[in-house]
Parts: sequence; C-alpha cells; structure tokens
Amino acid sequence: GGRRVIKKNIEHLQAGAHDPNNNGFTLQQAELSLAGAVDPYLRGEVHVVATPDGVELEEAFAATTALPAGLQLEAGYFLTEFGIINPRHAHAWDWIDQPFVLTRLMGDEALRSPGARLGWLTPLPWYSELNVGVQNADEGDLTASFIGDGALGRPSVDRDINGPEDLLWLLRW
Repeated sequence: GGRRVIKKNIEHLQAGAHDPNNNGFTLQQAELSLAGAVDPYLRGEVHVVATPDGVELEEAFAATTALPAGLQLEAGYFLTEFGIINPRHAHAWDWIDQPFVLTRLMGDEALRSPGARLGWLTPLPWYSELNVGVQNADEGDLTASFIGDGALGRPSVDRDINGPEDLLWLLRW
C-alpha cells in the first residue's frame, strides 16, 4: 500500500520531459533545431521534438535583428519568457528532473503558445532586458496554469479568445 502511494505521488510531482520512474537507458526526447538568417533584419528558428509518443513542434518563430534603440520583436510559436527555466529547452537544463514548482504551475509541458514579444535591451552598464509579451491562453496542456488541466488542481476551462482579456500577458525584467 505505502509504496504504491509514494509512486503515485512521485509520478504526479515529477512530470515533464525527464522520467524519474524508469531506470536504465531511456530516450525522453530527441530535438531537431533549425536556425538561420532570413535576411539582414530577420532570423528564424524551428525546434521539433520527437518522443516515443510522437513528434511535436516545440517552437517556430521569427525575430528581428536590427531594430533601433535596442528593441527586438519576436513572433510565432514560442516558449514563454516566464522565470529562468520555462524559456529553456529541457536538454539545456542543469539538472535531471523537472522542478516541482514548474510542474505544479505549468503542468507537464513548458508554457508555450502562439504570440508576440517585444524586448528592449536597456542602455544600462549591466545586462538589463525588459520584455512585454502576449500569447494565446487556450493551448490546453501547454497553458495549463491559465486555462488547462491539472495545474494546481484547477479544472479544465474551455473558452474562445474573444478579446485582450482572454490572452496571456507577460511583463518580464
């Protein structure tokens, strides 16, 4: 009895791309990334992930490279610039398991959806960037803490995007 409860709790707490329930050799995911200059003012990136369950698009976006005043505009399907971990692909993490707080806030997958982001590299003597972003908030498991299943025990909410109040807004410094 007790072992089963512990295993069930671990499965719920440690979710995401890294699997804490399997010993030995596993393939959690393989990623194919394509990136390059579209022209002198625009670059594009596409990241596709293959798992034992299938293939999915992780990111596909274009970003400007030469806007004035330290500005950059990014548009497409991308990881939300929320916290330190969410904008990183799982293979770039410095640890094995997905952090508990990320699982509880964002669900099993990283927070990502279609949208746009405006970044400003401030003219300070140290690195300081301000981002304002807007993304769809109705992407199911990919926007779990906002309109989705399971995160923090919230029920799934299915609604259309009818105005700005139905979008996911982000301000990050």
